[in-house]
Amino acid sequence: MSYVAFVPAVVVCALVLAVPGLVLGVALRLRGLWLAAAAAPLGLTALAAAAIAAPALGIPWGPLPVLAVTALAAVVIAVFVAVVPATRQARTGGRSDWWPVVVAVLIGGALVAFQLVRVTGSPEAFSQSYDNVFHLNAVRWVIDTESASPFTLGRMTSPEGALGFYPSAWHGLTALVVELTGVSIPVAINAVSFVAACAIWPLGAVLLTRTLFGSRPVLTVAAGVFAAAFPTFPLLLLNYGVLYPMFLSYAVLPVAVAGLVRLVGVVRPRDGLGRWAALLVLVGVVPGMSVAHPGGLVSLLAFSVPVVVVAAVQAFRSGLGRARAWLLSGALAVYAVLGFIALGIVRPPADQIYWPIAESIGQAVGEVLTASVYFMPVATVVAVFSVVGIVAAVRRRDALAWTALGLWLMAGVLYVIVAASTSELLRLMITGPWYNNIPRLAALYPLATLPLAALGVQSTWDAAKRAWERRREPLPRPAVAAVAVVAAAALAVGTQGSAIRDAMDQAKSVYAISDESWMLTPDEIEMFRVVADTVPEDELVAGSPWTGAGLAYAFAGRPVLMPHLLMDVDPDMRLFLEGFDSAAADDPACEAAERLDVRWILDFGDQQINNQQEVYEGLDALDESENVELVERIGDTALYRVVGCGVS
Repeated sequence: MSYVAFVPAVVVCALVLAVPGLVLGVALRLRGLWLAAAAAPLGLTALAAAAIAAPALGIPWGPLPVLAVTALAAVVIAVFVAVVPATRQARTGGRSDWWPVVVAVLIGGALVAFQLVRVTGSPEAFSQSYDNVFHLNAVRWVIDTESASPFTLGRMTSPEGALGFYPSAWHGLTALVVELTGVSIPVAINAVSFVAACAIWPLGAVLLTRTLFGSRPVLTVAAGVFAAAFPTFPLLLLNYGVLYPMFLSYAVLPVAVAGLVRLVGVVRPRDGLGRWAALLVLVGVVPGMSVAHPGGLVSLLAFSVPVVVVAAVQAFRSGLGRARAWLLSGALAVYAVLGFIALGIVRPPADQIYWPIAESIGQAVGEVLTASVYFMPVATVVAVFSVVGIVAAVRRRDALAWTALGLWLMAGVLYVIVAASTSELLRLMITGPWYNNIPRLAALYPLATLPLAALGVQSTWDAAKRAWERRREPLPRPAVAAVAVVAAAALAVGTQGSAIRDAMDQAKSVYAISDESWMLTPDEIEMFRVVADTVPEDELVAGSPWTGAGLAYAFAGRPVLMPHLLMDVDPDMRLFLEGFDSAAADDPACEAAERLDVRWILDFGDQQINNQQEVYEGLDALDESENVELVERIGDTALYRVVGCGVS
């Protein structure tokens, strides 16, 4: 598939989020950039709510429940906003305010799109990484079961398990793209990635920057450029893991942080979005972000600390009466208690928090200061303007500047702790909600650093303009515009240096398909086409998921015995996996195969994901077994039909 043919899938994905989101945003009386940036996050919440409600009402997953939830929510919101006028966003600014936003988002989106095209190489490419076995098959599972609920998705790997929670908004969205366009699952995944990385993220980054530092054109355009300047987001989460759900949650996060800044009301809003309206935006954005991945919620809680602290200090310094001081103190105590409880709820099990440190404190601090977190090359342009922005924010000494500095410090401290702290208790308490996993916190660094880097560009522009005007006559406006265009182009080119190139090269290697690929080779992908043509739709295919054979579910649409690497292996599965190839008709392994109704087996050789050595003794000598017959062989791959063990 060409990237031109890929465009309709991207457009459909954008519409699936934007249409419900715009309806809800209009009902909220949002305007301007708030409406544009919050549309997709609000749409994600509509999708998440529909995913939870549909199974409870016996409605199959598809566009209908999303539209129904959107319509119902829009009516409720419209009535509430009509009754409570304080929830409306006041009219401010004019059409002239739009051009910097459009330019910023177009530049940032185009640069990220270029990076993703270089990484993937084709809309049909897919990440050859550990977690993608689950994500690819989970999208197929949503389609087949007609349920995208976070309370049912876990049944794919634990069919008999109790109801639990697994973040499913990304899977539900991707499944909708497949259903509405007919594209393959990998193409739908890439469509979601392009929309999140090239549209949702730049819009949110620009909104957060303008919320903190104002709407000046240079600042706005710089924010768009820097949205594509950090190697750890969006590229890292599309490479490492692969962490698609967290990637989508983080793409939405800037809108939530901007709403939080507005909610605490440290200054009078410039864009007409008051506290009540900001509260409604948060209520509308956070659920979808959380169902996409709780990591977004945990990160919002972390970033709320500097926001709330700055607001509280400002309130106390403004001179409160005794009653209001006690009220504020009580509110802060409640905030701390609720935050502690929330961290306990979203914290993963202790046995899953096992990632070790990887460097010294000094190295980690140096990476934070030089925009090179997670061992990336120094992002020189980003680092320089970030330092300039930090200095400028300190000199401003206003509440929003301190808020921006607090966000940056929070991201930096979290990274240093997770990457270098020798205190396991500290890491467990502070960074445990992110599994003590360095990449998950490295990916937060751009959100907190980007506004300061944009402020650094604005400060540099102002200083250069003042220096010119002290020595010469002011430039005419056309000349100023020409200089600004050249400067923006230079900034865009300068940010795409070695750090971004290195991140693209790392990600590109994960998406490459070759005979040495960990997950799937060209022969194995071709075998899936044979499976789709040969195996009846309702017949079960066995094979080791560690070799990629379990992906027959995602790629060929056939049910498989083990759709994930980490399965709950029941007694029958264990008997089959340990003794099938050499079993006689009355052996337990044969009886298990009959109960499981295994009809086909895929053998994808010895190469395993992450170079694992998971060997199933009952499947390692199929070429010598009388229980199967060879149907097709392509290179080192083989498809067998089960003919023995009482299975007919």
